[in-house]
Amino acid sequence: MATFQYIAVKKGKKDKVKGTINAESEGQARQMLRKQELYPTSVKPLKSARDKKKKAGKKSRSEEDLFARFQKVGLTELMTFTQNMAIMSKAGIPVTEALLYMETYTEKLVFKEMINQIRNDLMSGYSLSQALGRQPNVFNQTYVSIVQAGEASGELEAVLNRLRLLLGKQAALKKKVITAMVYPAVVVFFVIIAILVSLLFVIPTFNEIYSQMGIKLPLITKVMVFASDVLLHFWYIILAVLGATIFAVLKWR
Repeated sequence: MATFQYIAVKKGKKDKVKGTINAESEGQARQMLRKQELYPTSVKPLKSARDKKKKAGKKSRSEEDLFARFQKVGLTELMTFTQNMAIMSKAGIPVTEALLYMETYTEKLVFKEMINQIRNDLMSGYSLSQALGRQPNVFNQTYVSIVQAGEASGELEAVLNRLRLLLGKQAALKKKVITAMVYPAVVVFFVIIAILVSLLFVIPTFNEIYSQMGIKLPLITKVMVFASDVLLHFWYIILAVLGATIFAVLKWR
């Protein structure tokens, strides 16, 4: 049995409640809290002071900020955002206060900045759906439209719970796809390694032997020899282009 630290709101009240609870898992901890009419916004395993000190020693604040520039708000953060909004909406907490709670206790910098921007937009007069629509890299049009419908009907809590379920199904499907792609990816990796070994070691050796014997090489072999020469002499350019391409794809995604 593990100890979990939680932050929750009590039904009908705005004040947050902090504490610890013993449970077998995070899910069981959340269930136990709900039975006490506490709606958790954060449930995490309790870490010892030694663990926290060790973690703090690994990264300085400047390093974390630099790394955060290359992060993005992913499906996990979107699910957390939706779940917490649904919980605090059910507890009767105003949206701006709910966002302030999430911003305060969020560790991922890019996620924190997004929540802050949404809260600022709300305070500037935007509706929740309009504020979410100003974050198109995180909230797609379907998400925004569903929230807009919830605002119009006064059923924001219900639509947020529906979105939470949809995102959960999306996450499960994504996990299945990634799992299914592991084997093909491993096969492709070893095929690429085999091709590189051939181009870097096997082809140059055979080319030298055939040249000494004066044997005329067929076209396909000449193409492979040319590819081998390019790889041997311009590998750094190829590596730089490959790295830039991967970086661009990740940034665009």
